[in-house]
Amino acid sequence: MLHRIIRMILIVAAACLPLCAEASAKDFFKKLKHRLDSSALRGVDTTYVGLPRKKWSISYNTNVDQMRLTISATTKDNSSQVPLDYEMYMKIRQKATTSMGLWAGYRGFGFGYSLSLTGNEGTNISVGIASRAYGLNARFYRFKHDTPLFGIENMTMAGEPVHDDRLSEREYFMPNPMTITALVIDGYYIFNRKRFSHAAAYSQSTLQLRSAGSPIVGLMFYYQKYDPNLNIAAPLNPDSNVGAMLLLTRNITTIKAYQGSIGAGYTYNWVPARGWVINLTAMPVLTLLNRLTVHEYDTKVGGSVADKSQYIYLVDQGEKSHGGRVKLNADVKAAVCYWLKDWYFMASGQVHYFRSNYDPVTTTYFDWSGKASVGFTF
Repeated sequence: MLHRIIRMILIVAAACLPLCAEASAKDFFKKLKHRLDSSALRGVDTTYVGLPRKKWSISYNTNVDQMRLTISATTKDNSSQVPLDYEMYMKIRQKATTSMGLWAGYRGFGFGYSLSLTGNEGTNISVGIASRAYGLNARFYRFKHDTPLFGIENMTMAGEPVHDDRLSEREYFMPNPMTITALVIDGYYIFNRKRFSHAAAYSQSTLQLRSAGSPIVGLMFYYQKYDPNLNIAAPLNPDSNVGAMLLLTRNITTIKAYQGSIGAGYTYNWVPARGWVINLTAMPVLTLLNRLTVHEYDTKVGGSVADKSQYIYLVDQGEKSHGGRVKLNADVKAAVCYWLKDWYFMASGQVHYFRSNYDPVTTTYFDWSGKASVGFTF
């Protein structure tokens, strides 16, 4: 008898579990919606910041971005009677990546998916969050590149400029594609949350009704790795493109840069007419953590010059780290948004700029991204 009672209790409990789970889920989403609704305008001057009439939104987005890396080195050759100075550089230009996708959410919180249109190999991930109080953006790249641009500029001989067409920038083919990896994370905090909304320009979850601005503070982290993927076991032709690359980087192969920065700036929403908002955010940042780790090799020459069988081979010297000086970098972004009843149209752009050096080699990283979207609320 007791076993039958226990079995009946278990059957009833199992039958009620889906109903309880459904009730719990409904209760959770009800509380979440209430929290989002109640916090959207908490502590806000509603003559400056408002909410869209409808709470749900869906948008179509198009994104375009590109990364550029330049490695340069300055050479001063005073060993001969005629001093020779020049700067050699290598430019790595990733092809612009274009993607399109859909986003749907409630009060600016939601999910989206994008599909690449360019078919570029590698990995390219972007994540962004914008609210009235803070913002966070993250960009991650990893791709291979086999056609860098080499060039020589600012050459002087005994202090006099040298002009030679053979020094002009040219594209070279690398037999083993180099790998470039980069990660940029920036976050910022907004002080004037009463009359200013960053989300009005970037996520359309609020409306900027009158022009207003705010001081901002932020943190940034940057990581970049350049790996030429050299086969150190095989002898290298000194006249090859790989040989030119080693000459440029002073026998440095893998380069890893780490930078941590703090900054302060200003962001402003200009409302020139009803339905419009134009934002500009500029934040100079001081790089306090500036570290470069490199893998060095010594080059030795073998073979014979007479029969043109000369070659160079690499001798591993291990990794070395170098702490750089405090540097001034920049984080700049802009956006324009227009509302037409329940429809909105937005375009935005952002740029990052970083420099690192391991004397006499300097790396310069620059990336830009653009976004355009059209959406409606319901």
